[in-house]
Amino acid sequence: MILRGGQVDGNESVMFPLESGITSISLEVMTSKSSTDITLVSPSGCTYTSKPAPLDSDPFGIFSKAVRREFKIENPEAGNWSVKLNGNSDAYFAMGHVNTADDIKVNVSKKLFRKGESSTLSVETGKSFKGTIKRPAMSKSIHGSRNELVPQCLLESPVVDNLNMSFIAPTIPGIYNLSFDVEGMNDKGEKVIRSINYNFAVMDDNGNIQ
Repeated sequence: MILRGGQVDGNESVMFPLESGITSISLEVMTSKSSTDITLVSPSGCTYTSKPAPLDSDPFGIFSKAVRREFKIENPEAGNWSVKLNGNSDAYFAMGHVNTADDIKVNVSKKLFRKGESSTLSVETGKSFKGTIKRPAMSKSIHGSRNELVPQCLLESPVVDNLNMSFIAPTIPGIYNLSFDVEGMNDKGEKVIRSINYNFAVMDDNGNIQ
């Protein structure tokens, strides 16, 4: 996936690169207001308009209160794509599902941790890839609603084909999400970006999940 988000107050733009060899991308952009205008622009300047996102793309109704619009592009050209937004006092969340022959795989030995326990997360890129981990962050679910940012000690790490990244589980029990971007270059010199999200739980002293 490629994940992006931010505020919309006037004209806003967010850029993301796509490398060659991608068979398709499905990009869903969510806002709180239907009046916010959204356009997808290709590297060569072609513009695309959105369609309402299908109901089955959010089967659990997590984003039921959002205005959800979708772009579907077959065999997208390589280069920098951009989402152009125009609105007032709004915000957006863009979620792109990228389809390629080489999927990035995330491997962790378990999803239940003791307080302060250390672990390693492995990311298999599936192809020659050199880059870094960007914007590592950990957030905690608060009563099933908004997330509270939790300090995280992850650092940028070099990536060559595969990476092994250490992290330490927080000392406060709860449900957590670890997220970061993998950014780098493939063997053609094209920029590649993928967003990684990993959910896990920290148990209390009795082995329960709060």
